[in-house]
Amino acid sequence: MASVLPRRMADGRVSWRVQFRVGPAMRSKSFEHEAGARQFGQLIDRVGATAALAVWEARQSASAGTPTLREWLDVYLERSSGRLTGADHGLFSYGFADAVGTVAAWMTSGPSCGARQSPLSHR
Repeated sequence: MASVLPRRMADGRVSWRVQFRVGPAMRSKSFEHEAGARQFGQLIDRVGATAALAVWEARQSASAGTPTLREWLDVYLERSSGRLTGADHGLFSYGFADAVGTVAAWMTSGPSCGARQSPLSHR
């Protein structure tokens, strides 16, 4: 069974640690957001630590080099107005159309045995 615990970092932020066993050894993964930590903990409880780690690693390699929605918005969303900016800085070369299609598909898809994770929920 996985344990999900908050952890205060030196800079005052809170991260979320998921502690679990792989065989006799204790392991842990840290997450920036509680939702991602809880999803990973539930996945461990459902399919086991080894399988959950395989899912986590596959997700990490699949998204390598792809900006998260938060990173993309930091570049292209004007915080004061909420307007998209930066079209002259390569907005479409960043895969905007693909990202919108992917996010729309993710939002409209049904549950997939709890294995689906928001791109923002893990860090």
